Amino acid sequence: KLLCYGVSFSAFKDYFQMGESTARKCVSKLARDIYRRTPSHHDAKRIIELHKLQHGIDGILGSLDVTKVHWANCPNAWKGQFEGKEGYPTITLEAVSDFNLWLWHDSFGLPGGLNDINIWERSPLLESMLNGAHSEIDHPFQINNETFH
Repeated sequence: KLLCYGVSFSAFKDYFQMGESTARKCVSKLARDIYRRTPSHHDAKRIIELHKLQHGIDGILGSLDVTKVHWANCPNAWKGQFEGKEGYPTITLEAVSDFNLWLWHDSFGLPGGLNDINIWERSPLLESMLNGAHSEIDHPFQINNETFH
C-alpha cells in the first residue's frame, strides 16, 4: 500500500498495528534486499537469454526509464530549479528493470527541470558503466553477425 499509493508510514498504525519505524524497516528491506540488487554474472546471462528469447534481440539486460514525479511540498527556494515543462516542481526517478520486473538500478532526486540528456549525463548508472563497475555483468552479443563486447 505504501509503495503503490504513496501513503505515509504512519498509515499502517491502526489497520496493521504496525509502528512507523517497523513499516520503514519492512519497506527498506523489501526494496533493498529483495527487489533491488545488481545482477550477478549468472543472473545477467540468464536475463540476456530471456530477453533474446522473448524479443529476438541479443544483448538486452533491461529497460531504462526516467519519470518525473510531482513534488507538492517542494521548498519555495528550489521551485525554479525543480520546475520543468510541466509547470510545477517535479523530481526524477531513474530505474532499470528486466523482463521479470527485477529492479536492478534506481536513482531518485535529480531536479525535474533537467531534460533526459542532462539526467543521463548525471546518472550514477552511466558513471558506473564508465568506471568499469559493471564489467562483471557485461556479456558479448551479436547483431547482424557482428560481435559486440
